[in-house]
Amino acid sequence: MSNKILGQQISVPQIYIREDVLAVAWLAEQSEQYDDMIALLKPYVENKVNEDLDFEERNILSVAYKNAVGMRRIAWRAIKKASSYYKKFSPFINEYMNKIEEECVEICKDMLNLIQKHLLPKAKKYSQDVES
Repeated sequence: MSNKILGQQISVPQIYIREDVLAVAWLAEQSEQYDDMIALLKPYVENKVNEDLDFEERNILSVAYKNAVGMRRIAWRAIKKASSYYKKFSPFINEYMNKIEEECVEICKDMLNLIQKHLLPKAKKYSQDVES
């Protein structure tokens, strides 16, 4: 299976068995491949029928998105700090910083979309069942 993350094609295995998804996501986390984690976990979450995520699934999904954004924030700050030393490259540096900012926004929008379309509807159904 191939997913598009930030305009790049990322090839990830098509896995829908919980234990396998979590194992491969853990391997991606250990190698700090957070975009790959997202590419693996997102289809799993989208195709999970009538079930809310359990604690471990929610945790690894949040780790993937948090760290994907976090790595870009670290890069943005490093570039911002270095930009004072390389003033002659200001236009290129600003363009690169804008690219990183756009990637952060895209990842956050992707997570919000996943929450709104796939996670909240299942959570609402679950919470209604608990209330009745």
